[in-house]
Amino acid sequence: MRKLLSLFTAATLITTTTTTVVACNTAPQGNPVSVFVYNGTQKFSHAPTVTGKSVDGIDDATKSGKDETGAPYEYSLQQGRMGLISNVIVPFLTGVNLTKDNSKTTGKGANWTSDQIAAGLQGQKDNIISNAKTDGSDPFDNTKKIDQKKLWTEFFTNYSTSYDSYYTQVALLANENQKVQDPNNKNLVTMTGNAEKTSNKDWVKEHTWSNSKKGVYTPPSLKTLSPVATILDWLNDPNNNYNKGYNQVDENRGYQSARYIAVTIPDVTIRFEFQGEHKRFTFSATIDKLVAYANYLVYKDPNSSTDKPTYAHQWFFLSYGFYDFSKLTNDDYHDYNFQIPGLPIDPSIKIALGYVKQGDKDGTLTTDEDKKVDKEGQFPSLSPDYAFPDLKWKINVDSITDQYN
Repeated sequence: MRKLLSLFTAATLITTTTTTVVACNTAPQGNPVSVFVYNGTQKFSHAPTVTGKSVDGIDDATKSGKDETGAPYEYSLQQGRMGLISNVIVPFLTGVNLTKDNSKTTGKGANWTSDQIAAGLQGQKDNIISNAKTDGSDPFDNTKKIDQKKLWTEFFTNYSTSYDSYYTQVALLANENQKVQDPNNKNLVTMTGNAEKTSNKDWVKEHTWSNSKKGVYTPPSLKTLSPVATILDWLNDPNNNYNKGYNQVDENRGYQSARYIAVTIPDVTIRFEFQGEHKRFTFSATIDKLVAYANYLVYKDPNSSTDKPTYAHQWFFLSYGFYDFSKLTNDDYHDYNFQIPGLPIDPSIKIALGYVKQGDKDGTLTTDEDKKVDKEGQFPSLSPDYAFPDLKWKINVDSITDQYN
């Protein structure tokens, strides 16, 4: 697969199922890259043959289960149209493998910046090899010393010239993403409401909040990164003043001013597994700022009658993306440092709030005011000249190891 990512374009990097992405279309039927979440610390390996099994840890991460220590892993990150695979893994995998030759496509908005090209594997090759240690620590066992300079040198030999080398696994690991973990149960992902379920009569139910407050609600069925679910739980609880429409069953409109949330999680690390001729390399790269978006939505209760419909008001996860909100300052429709005291999330995680009533982040709107809402509260658009202008990352030199050893 010479010049691996000359073939990585918006057309060939697609979601093939709910849990795979296409690595390269030159191999027969394409090479699926499995993607999984793992809460343990041991080595993992997608091992399609008996040879090449890892000594311990996960031998086939194309399934869900637990390793021998009881740490869970799961072979699913999608569960939603705009999940981690389509909106994070695909563009990030593309970015890490950028070169000047493959950084443009014929589609509008497909350009990448010069800084992004320089941050890719090819752009960082010399720096990575020169800074790698000959006595580095294995990222899965810090008592074990390995020659990472040799491993990187062998990786780039396979990466640039080996026809049958390709990515075999992409993973989100707990020990590399402590900021993402729920502090109570250490889970990387947590269920939240799925907007796609709002038309399902068997799913939408009446919900009782604390203090006996009741309202129509779509229960959790969509897995998001844990801090996102924690924040949405807080927003949806009417006792916290940001779901004022929970009991406004006759209101088929945006009842409240607060409408948009963006959650910035810094330093999210993705681990890549790459099959070489004789070794199965794994290394990681860290996304500078990963953003999760959520909206306040109003939807018809599918259990209400046609002649007298009622409505529900709820916050839902929308999608992931990349945005540097630190560049922006507060205005009459945005609070880019929205505070939720006492919330059990890492303090480095930042929240941006968009609201549609000037200067009023937690008020209600009259029917006439709601009719006049346009783009107020929406977050500013990024440059249309680039695919992902705020996607920044670094390749972690000390992260490489050989999964076979």
